[in-house]
Amino acid sequence: MPNSSVNPGDEPNLRLDCLVVGAGPAGLMAAEQLAKAGHSVGLFDARPNFGRKLLLAGRSGLNLTHSEPLADFKARYTPNKSATLNACLEAFGPGDLRAFSHDLGEPTMVGSSGRIFPKSWYATGFLRTWLKRLDSLGVRAFTRHRLAAIEKQPPSSEGWLLKFDTPSGPQHTQSRAVVLALGGASWPRVGSAGEWVAVTGALGCQHHPFEPSNCGLICAWSPYFKDRFAGEHWKGVALRLLGQDGAQLAGPSTGDVTMTQLGLESGAVYPLSTHADQACLLEIDFRPQLSRGELSKQIAKLRPRASLAKKAATLKLPASFVPLLKDAPQASGDLADWIKSFRLPIAGRTGLERAISSRGGLALEELDETLQIKRAPGIWAAGEMLTWDAPTGGYLLQACFSQGYVAGRAASQWLIEQPRNTPAT
Repeated sequence: MPNSSVNPGDEPNLRLDCLVVGAGPAGLMAAEQLAKAGHSVGLFDARPNFGRKLLLAGRSGLNLTHSEPLADFKARYTPNKSATLNACLEAFGPGDLRAFSHDLGEPTMVGSSGRIFPKSWYATGFLRTWLKRLDSLGVRAFTRHRLAAIEKQPPSSEGWLLKFDTPSGPQHTQSRAVVLALGGASWPRVGSAGEWVAVTGALGCQHHPFEPSNCGLICAWSPYFKDRFAGEHWKGVALRLLGQDGAQLAGPSTGDVTMTQLGLESGAVYPLSTHADQACLLEIDFRPQLSRGELSKQIAKLRPRASLAKKAATLKLPASFVPLLKDAPQASGDLADWIKSFRLPIAGRTGLERAISSRGGLALEELDETLQIKRAPGIWAAGEMLTWDAPTGGYLLQACFSQGYVAGRAASQWLIEQPRNTPAT
């Protein structure tokens, strides 16, 4: 759909059945459900383009959801066993999302890890087709509109008055219903900075502080080491996060790891990051497929006088392995110990500016079972702006799509059931 910069103020009599604020996965899904039911819908976003977070999530492949059984799927979320989250996932689950994608002309496939992607792989085609469909459904698009306030209309008028900051000055529009899908606080450069807390706080809503989730671990690399090895991948390693006393904090987590200028990132790292809010140790097993005994037998076959670098190369260890021993010296042990239980000091986790997702936001207790804000009838909230968390692997996007679906359908039904006010004469 065209990403319009039209100001509602340019149309003084503009009144829409529902305003959806936030054009990420949850907002787009809510707008579709409302428009398909025949309601007039305005879709607003602070950025110049829609779906920026979706494009970011799909830059290396759009992992829509996961193929594991729904019972296991639901257990991935925090808070665990939340009736609100479970109801959304049951109303629009992984199978429904796959069917939705197929209907967009983007059939899906299941990867070797059970993750589900569009066959076209990237987010660009998926988003482009979806926006065209929303346009065909009559959804009005308003970009560069940052939500500044929500006010209740007087009894003689209908619903809510929303005030926006725009490049051409303050604008406002009114609506019978509102769906908020304003995002969390991760990757603020794409628009999700959590600034909306002041708006929902003015409605009396309670919030939890934002914290980074699914983020990288910080390592105190030497300048030479990070310049030389940033971007290297460790394939198929196993990780455990330990306290300074050696007690396990989280793990094991297995997969590939990417070295960065700041430290380590990857799907194997992210589940551990929640527990790395202070200095700790990352124990790395570079050969988890081998027992220590099997590895020792392989090492015994190597030439005794071969250099450590030569032995590491023969064992197909990462190029950074030997320099890593110098950058983070091990207290004791032999080569087998270092390969199976390398202990890397961790200084903490990266911040919200690089986190895949965030924890915190609007408290779930503020919502009813349809995601309507209890203290503000006619306003729903969905997506990462709510206080829930999940690992990477399709769980984050699925929950956003599911919540947008539930909020959109609930708002649609509410509009049908609520009588229209007749303006005073």
